[in-house]
Amino acid sequence: VPPETSLEQNVTSVVYDLDSYLPFPINSKEYIDRALRPDTEKFSRLFRRQYRVLGALEFLQTFSSDRSHMANSTAPPPFYPPI
Repeated sequence: VPPETSLEQNVTSVVYDLDSYLPFPINSKEYIDRALRPDTEKFSRLFRRQYRVLGALEFLQTFSSDRSHMANSTAPPPFYPPI
């Protein structure tokens, strides 16, 4: 079973990154290799990337937005309620 596949569910993990030019969805192994580029061992620890990875359920239960980043926008707010 590939590393990006759950043994329990036999489901491949995929990434939807709308801020990159990579195809989506893209399998997690390819995404890590192409976007996150873990080949930074040559850099000091001070300059290495750090990421927090969390599951979808935790993300949905803890993510929130008060839309404060839209305070100076001239566009009307979205019709749906804040997250």
